[in-house]
Amino acid sequence: MEHVRSKEAAIASFLFLLLLTTRLGFSQAITGDILGTVQDSTGGVVPGAKVTLTTVDTGLKFEATSDEGGDYLFAQLKPGHYSLQATKEGFQAATVSNIELLVGQRPRVDMTLQIGAVTQRIEVSAGGVQLLDTQTSTMGEVIQEKPVQELPLNGRNFIQLAVLSPGVAPIDNGVSPASFWTGAGNGQVTTSVAGLRESDESFLVDGIESRNARFGSVGLRPSPEAIQEFKMQTSDFSAEFGRSAAIINTTLRSGTNSLHGSAYEFMRNSALDASDFFLNLAGAKKPEFQQNNFGFSLGGPIVLPHIYHGRDKTFFFVNYEGLRSRQGISGEALVPSRAQLAGNLADDSAGTGIYPTSSPFCQANHDSPKCVDVIDPTTVVFDSKGNVVQATPFSGNVIPTNRLDLKAQKWLAFIPTPNAGGIAGQAQPPSFNYTTSPKDLNDMNQFNVRADHTISSKDQLSGSYSFEDRPHIRPSAMPLQGTRFPLRNQILAVTETHTFSPAVVNEARFGYNRTKTFLVSLGALGANYAAQTFGFTNTSPNPFDFGVPDAGISGFSTVGSFAESIGALDEDDQLVDSLSVFHGKHNVKLGVNFIHEKFFQITDFGGIPSISFDGRFTRAGLGDFLLGDAYQAVTSVGDSSQNLRANWWSGYLQDDWRVRPNLTLNLGLRYEHAQTPYDIADKTQWFDPAVRQVVTSRSGGVRNGIVDPNWRDFAPRIGFAYSPGYLRNTSFRGSYGIFYATDNWNELQFLVIGPAFYSSQTLNSDPKKPTLSLGQLFPAGTLGGGTLNPFSVDKRNRTPYVQEWSFDLQHTFARDWVLDVGYIGNVGQKLPQRRNQNIASPDPTGTIPITQREPYPDLSWILLTYNGGWSSYNGMTVRTEKRLSSGFYLLGAYTWSHAIDLGGTDEFSASSALFKILDKGNSTFDVRQRLVLSYIYELPFGSGKRFLSGTPGVVGRLIGGWQFNGITTFSTGQYQTAGLPIDWPNLGAFSSSRPDQFVGPYPGNKNYNNWLNINAFVFPGCPVGVFNPTPENCPNPIHVQGNSGRNSLESPGHNNWDFSLTKNTRISERTHLEFRAEFFNGWNHTQFGPPNTTLTPGQFGRITSLLTSPRQVQLALRLVF
Repeated sequence: MEHVRSKEAAIASFLFLLLLTTRLGFSQAITGDILGTVQDSTGGVVPGAKVTLTTVDTGLKFEATSDEGGDYLFAQLKPGHYSLQATKEGFQAATVSNIELLVGQRPRVDMTLQIGAVTQRIEVSAGGVQLLDTQTSTMGEVIQEKPVQELPLNGRNFIQLAVLSPGVAPIDNGVSPASFWTGAGNGQVTTSVAGLRESDESFLVDGIESRNARFGSVGLRPSPEAIQEFKMQTSDFSAEFGRSAAIINTTLRSGTNSLHGSAYEFMRNSALDASDFFLNLAGAKKPEFQQNNFGFSLGGPIVLPHIYHGRDKTFFFVNYEGLRSRQGISGEALVPSRAQLAGNLADDSAGTGIYPTSSPFCQANHDSPKCVDVIDPTTVVFDSKGNVVQATPFSGNVIPTNRLDLKAQKWLAFIPTPNAGGIAGQAQPPSFNYTTSPKDLNDMNQFNVRADHTISSKDQLSGSYSFEDRPHIRPSAMPLQGTRFPLRNQILAVTETHTFSPAVVNEARFGYNRTKTFLVSLGALGANYAAQTFGFTNTSPNPFDFGVPDAGISGFSTVGSFAESIGALDEDDQLVDSLSVFHGKHNVKLGVNFIHEKFFQITDFGGIPSISFDGRFTRAGLGDFLLGDAYQAVTSVGDSSQNLRANWWSGYLQDDWRVRPNLTLNLGLRYEHAQTPYDIADKTQWFDPAVRQVVTSRSGGVRNGIVDPNWRDFAPRIGFAYSPGYLRNTSFRGSYGIFYATDNWNELQFLVIGPAFYSSQTLNSDPKKPTLSLGQLFPAGTLGGGTLNPFSVDKRNRTPYVQEWSFDLQHTFARDWVLDVGYIGNVGQKLPQRRNQNIASPDPTGTIPITQREPYPDLSWILLTYNGGWSSYNGMTVRTEKRLSSGFYLLGAYTWSHAIDLGGTDEFSASSALFKILDKGNSTFDVRQRLVLSYIYELPFGSGKRFLSGTPGVVGRLIGGWQFNGITTFSTGQYQTAGLPIDWPNLGAFSSSRPDQFVGPYPGNKNYNNWLNINAFVFPGCPVGVFNPTPENCPNPIHVQGNSGRNSLESPGHNNWDFSLTKNTRISERTHLEFRAEFFNGWNHTQFGPPNTTLTPGQFGRITSLLTSPRQVQLALRLVF
């Protein structure tokens, strides 16, 4: 260990020396370059020409001299508008105006000098953005300021712009691990780029990484009003970028020489929105909703009268945005009737009745899942093989009052009374019989500030700071199951650019990123209910774990408090820079990168006890509950807090070599090293399979942080851009690269969750007879009477990485159009997964107790985090863009692709090493085809337009200034897996359980109520149509994993139109008022979510949710000056 520490110290010292000598280089570029060749009218190069670059918005000038090859370069430039002038004695001056530089762009602007006097001038226009990329092999998309501000973005979340790019698809909420943590209610949009996990993406704000360390999701999301430019880099970028295989790069707006700003409000309410399909179906009212999004922006030169005049030198920009949202939640739950809770399980007034099999109802509906004889577990008699040979049902399925458990009765105050959806006498139970509309409270205050200062012609300084505070309360249909989720983000960036010479430019940057989050149950009521009311004394003493114990009753919604409390404080200190050297045909960048990460987290899983009743004793989960006979109970006690530290550094060298005028090679090599995170309190524990017990770093049994360091993360990058001479306006590009990712720190919770520091205890009843009554749970004293659940991390984990390759053909036509046809392929390796190390060996007969088949029968489960995942992606992309001119802008992106992986995302892993190959399948976020069109069209009426241009007065103002904007999306559905409601293979915790499939899964009359054919699936070994196996209806069960494939069932596709109509009314020469009406899902298409895929009659194949909300209308006023 000392050797490893010294090795890390040696590398840190070397990087510090680089800091002293090269001002520390780093990869997260937010700039661009302008380069070209000065030549004469014959095509010969002109060395020694003076080239002057002028920033249009601020007046700042840069000068360079063309070298012996006539080449010039202006490096590390801020995105913006520029003009160029070239002069030399004996030639007329040449000027190129209207050059628009984007983030990461390297446009080539060649200039031709005509013979004549310098006082003569020839001027041409570059036409704005250069559409054809002849310099790099990077694939991606840049969205400029106007589309950022004017395209309809629901929730005003700029990350939605990422899905306008080819190869990018949204991840449905609930699929992504981060969607649990960040929450859709906080405006979170998670994406998959080229089939990769969302944790394989980096998010940059002014060159500083803004990423949640726990799940790798985006941190602070600036307001669209504060964004100058948004760039989505999807594939094979240069060696200056790292830590992920996809980059979302955002730059904040800067001030200019003229004072400019805006004030705005966006308003939505339920009166304007359409009603939910399923609420209409149930005859329920749409929930109340009111949202106000408001703010202002102001930018310009810093001028203090009689003190300081910053015109052409010092500029500022400031933005504030607020959100006040009150959303009524369409809460749905399935709850027992009051009569059932009093013991009469046959009461069907709420549609949930459990009828005796001899009843007239069951004679007419013998296949109904509501037909069950509820047995008295005290009367059950077993034979020598453990089969039930005698059991007496409760008469009429009514449990006598004197048998009702007193502790179970304490939950009744937290179970609401049915009020909708349940109809007596139906063969199938309803999906819900209780609805409510609690209000989701979501507020936000955000500030974005930026300042830019020109120290001299060789030095420029800029700084930005963003702050966001989001208190958020997310309620649930069931009382106490909601959560309180405050979120606070901050990010700081300070950048200094120094020009040593026109050919050598250095950019140094310091950054600080801070994210604070905490998720706690609304059921944390301030009183220790578990101890004081239920008498469960040996439970968590932490106040945020004080709540009503969680009761899971099979067939009904969960009762009690949300059982988890999770919090994190993530802080990153970042030193960043890049050094550009231009020499002849070579444009070289080199640098290093250093990030110091500090991460504090609390992970109280099961701090509020969770108790399960699955009906194994009475044949009805509600019967087990009322008798107080649990089959499993889980709780945790101890200190789950962690205070982690780690350093991350890298170095890179990138050479863009212009081999020929029409061929550029992009050659790079990057090295990265991520220090193993360690706990400053030395709290690390690990299950050591050799000694079959948990060891700790404090006792010397394991390294602090567990994972052995990795020193071999080299990432080569190679690409080319070739413009054939015989194909004008065409560029053929290709690339290959290796990209390392960062492990999500969410997995580090398992270094402390376990017997040594924070112990989870699982108590299990005898599977045949009730031995776990509520009165026996969690007595005072040490944890005992149950099995412990240790966690483990593979010490040999390697850094996850992606090998990626791409080819594309670009062609520009009709001046303002570009067409790009490409291919992206990648393979992800060493991807994080989880599996149970204590999985039982198979027993098709189902007769051998699970403890006799587990490797560690004295333990319940051992959840292992290991980097054994794999993924593959192949995609064809077609992109067309018409840059904004003549009042029209269009961006079209089509993707035809297939993503495959092994075991899924970070949270959803391969179930077992025994069945790992069975977990190969379509990625959960695999979308085979996707077409996205985004557009802006200024209607051709009124002043300065094609039609009615001269119309005077009020009429002219009314007919002019109209604009139509939109985003239209068509896509196929994502994929799901058929599952069984019980552990049919009987392998233990964290194992999947799938049915056999023997015919096609889709019915001929596929609809929302019948999306999948339940009769295409069976429990292995059981007859068709048996979905509640018993010895009587399934006499020859085969307890194995079924043959149905992982993620083989396709969900409904997507057809969505978001559009807006805007009216701009000019008030003065520099001021106009903008009115917007925005329509999300404007045509109100009913877009269904995924179906239920658990093999349960009445539920399987049914869709009960929407993928996209019904039409939402947003009105806005925006004053721009």
